Amino acid sequence: MGRAGGDDFDSVFAAEYAPVLRTVFLICHDSHQAQDVTQEAFVELLRHCGKVSRYERPGAWVRRVAIRKLVKAMRRELRRREAEVAFEPPATMGPADIDVMRAVRALPLRQRTAVVLYYYEDRPLDEVAELLDCSASTAAAHVHRARAKLGGLLQEVSADGR
Repeated sequence: MGRAGGDDFDSVFAAEYAPVLRTVFLICHDSHQAQDVTQEAFVELLRHCGKVSRYERPGAWVRRVAIRKLVKAMRRELRRREAEVAFEPPATMGPADIDVMRAVRALPLRQRTAVVLYYYEDRPLDEVAELLDCSASTAAAHVHRARAKLGGLLQEVSADGR
């Protein structure tokens, strides 16, 4: 984007950032999420400023992008919550197994995925790496970090007596 595009972006940003942020906040009622989504929408505006600056109402374009991004994020969060609520441990699982499953669920997504693939599905690290689209050493690091975190989480559970 040339300098003229930068001037266009600056003027749209100055005029529209606060109103778009307000709109997004009123929809989601979460100031952090509203700020993140609004910033993402303005990053999109920056990427497409040459085209969008020719629109009659570029502020409407960025607001529409922000709302779409928010709806997508809210749907993703809803699916994640539904998946957590839907977890019903099989009747064959003992209390220790349930504690392990809950601890695994608390891991970051990449670590959780690596643990499930490596331990539950008994896949070799090369295959875990391929499925995670990373190197074997990165997959091994995810497994290692997950094990360390699981150790701490499970130790907390046993200390609590749960």
